[in-house]
Amino acid sequence: MASLDKEYANTIKWEGLVDHLYQDSRGFVTVGVGFLVPSKEATTGLGLVDRLTREPASRIECLNEYAKVVRAQTGHPANWYLQITHLLMPPSAIREEFEKRAQHFRSGLVGLVPDYLSLPDGPRLALFDMAWNLGLNGLSKFRKLISACNDKNWDVAAVECHRSSSRAARNEDTASLFLSAVAS
Repeated sequence: MASLDKEYANTIKWEGLVDHLYQDSRGFVTVGVGFLVPSKEATTGLGLVDRLTREPASRIECLNEYAKVVRAQTGHPANWYLQITHLLMPPSAIREEFEKRAQHFRSGLVGLVPDYLSLPDGPRLALFDMAWNLGLNGLSKFRKLISACNDKNWDVAAVECHRSSSRAARNEDTASLFLSAVAS
């Protein structure tokens, strides 16, 4: 499986795949594979379509959809938002947006770990997941982890990858990805 396919599958595993706008657990408007939608204007570039007709959504429809989701009460699961939305992001648009954002994260990861692209699959996938989850600025605060990755010290990386904002299972999976390079 190619690197992008592995990144996509792993990101779906932890972020889910939701084809309509919703508020995530922190109240941020989100769509796709955990794509933060930072503003109403940002919805116009997502390739949203009408759920019933599959016709491309107009600018006004996108802006209105965002406004409905922002105004909704927080704390609902993603599927709850189906009752107040009528636009969706087709699978091809989700994949295209993922690829665009993945390229941004890969470039940023090379800035943190210059050998990132030549690392073993496990550590590369672990770092990608952390960047996706925390953002590059958030990941850059994990100085001991970044140092361990640059030294290719996977045992230390596995210890230093714990995120207080992530579920235990996600942290355990990330640590095991780093440790997979020790066995190779």
